Amino acid sequence: MISGVGTVPSRGLSLDRPVRDAGRRALGSTGGSVKMQPVRAARPCGRVAARQRDEGGRSRAHLDVRTRAEASSSYKQQQSSGWVLSERDYPQGEVILGIEIRSHSVKAAPVDTANAEFQRPGVSVPLEDISAEALQVALEKVAKHFSWKGPVGISYTRLVVRALGGTQPGEAFMANCVPDWRGKVATMIHTEAAAYAEMYFGPGRENSGTVLVCTLGKGFGAVLYDRGQKVRNADFKHITWTYERELKKLQKKWGWSGVVPPFPDSGNFLSEVEECGLTGKSWWLDELTPSEDPCAHTEAVLAWASLVDRYLQKVAANVSPELLILLPTGRATDVREDVLLTLFKPGIELAGLDPNILSMGDFPDRALVKGAAVGAHIELQSKAASGVLRDAICRTVTKSSELRAFTDVELDWVFKKLDSNKDGEICESDLATSSRFFGANLSVAEVNGVIKELQCRQLGSVSRNRLGEWWASELDHAVVSQIQSALELKEILSASKGESLNVNLVDGELRHFRDEQIVVVQAGFSYCRPCKKFEGVYEQIARNYPRVSFFKVVGDSTPASAHLCKDVLEVASTPDFRIFKGGELVAQFTGANKTKLEDALKGVLSESTASV
Repeated sequence: MISGVGTVPSRGLSLDRPVRDAGRRALGSTGGSVKMQPVRAARPCGRVAARQRDEGGRSRAHLDVRTRAEASSSYKQQQSSGWVLSERDYPQGEVILGIEIRSHSVKAAPVDTANAEFQRPGVSVPLEDISAEALQVALEKVAKHFSWKGPVGISYTRLVVRALGGTQPGEAFMANCVPDWRGKVATMIHTEAAAYAEMYFGPGRENSGTVLVCTLGKGFGAVLYDRGQKVRNADFKHITWTYERELKKLQKKWGWSGVVPPFPDSGNFLSEVEECGLTGKSWWLDELTPSEDPCAHTEAVLAWASLVDRYLQKVAANVSPELLILLPTGRATDVREDVLLTLFKPGIELAGLDPNILSMGDFPDRALVKGAAVGAHIELQSKAASGVLRDAICRTVTKSSELRAFTDVELDWVFKKLDSNKDGEICESDLATSSRFFGANLSVAEVNGVIKELQCRQLGSVSRNRLGEWWASELDHAVVSQIQSALELKEILSASKGESLNVNLVDGELRHFRDEQIVVVQAGFSYCRPCKKFEGVYEQIARNYPRVSFFKVVGDSTPASAHLCKDVLEVASTPDFRIFKGGELVAQFTGANKTKLEDALKGVLSESTASV
């Protein structure tokens, strides 16, 4: 069941519009749900609107107390819903569906990425368990509810990807489980989504130096930004991975559950904290033990704060940021900002830094939905820009748009052309100039996106080896890859043979399967008109079957590919299609027939793999 929350913004009565709090203009507040209401009539414009405004001055004066009370109640109800909608008639930027996945629910809403405002009321889909089946059903419900076929940003917790088999398979599943979204999804952990929101619409937007964004919840996450760009290779897992375990120990010791311990109701909490010694650099409370003392709640909070400060000290000392943004999540958002700053500044001092670099995030809730959308906008633009450069390089080197592996000689030549100042590294200024040689006129933003996509170091340079790794990754992610020789085909089929055993639950019984890859190979020639017309259809089928590897051979592109088509595969008619399973040929036919290819694929997929 999908529960809709929020109210569609009225276009006729201004009193029904949600008014954002000035301090949280971009990313709204928390709360429950209200029923979704139909859209009212559109706002009049031009002279009609002017006349209505003149007359409205008199009519508004006659609003009775009941009307005003109802309007105020409607406003409060919408604010408490947590999905504060945009007041703009039209979005200012690209609208992307932001999704937040937790162990218990999936939340989603379309977001205007120019200002991080919700365009429609969000929805929440409960999850009965964390499984691929339950998650797919929930995401399909979200897609159906919004009729969404555009770009998507998905934010997830570590617990979710653990349940899906790890980060790589988990992200691949989320990116491909809704067919209409394939190729248009950017996935990121909650910390990254929160960091995008804070950097582009929170305290980080005013800082062009080194900014560290930390999230505080069941786990402790950290993302580093430099000059407004996310530093891809800055990994803090070796520092923060033990936080979750230490938090559980603390919960058991002090007898509380959740992200934070219960805070005392006393209004003198901060003074009680000061009496306990929370001033300066030496207040660690590791020796505290639970007691029946009335101050025990305060001591439990201080013990939790000690744990958080220890990790703040570690990550801050590791990078010495100019600004550290701390974003609480879950129940931690209920704690007052001044209290959190008092509790956590000592950790910054212990790192030898100015405690005033600590700033609380502006957007404690709904930041993950909006951050996922903003992050997807940035990540997908980076991928698009790198795709433009990739295609331009491919056309220049191979005289074809078909993506293929480069020889060392070809890659050396490409690197030398991109390295315009000949210093052995590719930086932003190199790329801005040299991309024109390949016919890719990239803007400054696109150049920055390509550099980010290349996952270069903090200095922003790309080595020859890193360029080779990027090209290899582009080949791996291409929906259809080109094969150049018989040796290459042999290696692909050899790698597709199942060497390991998988155990799956089928009809209540454990069964063992060989992990055998399915490979589809299309053979044709550049002068084959049916082959050219079928290219788009073939790529679409490849997107619909993400777990199948699709390849093509152009028989007249190189002497090696001619040998592969004529002598090895003995192609007599084109396009020629062959389906391999575990390295063995299981189906073969000719002709540009979409239905025939899909039926053959379904038949191979439906067959049970070799059991042991």
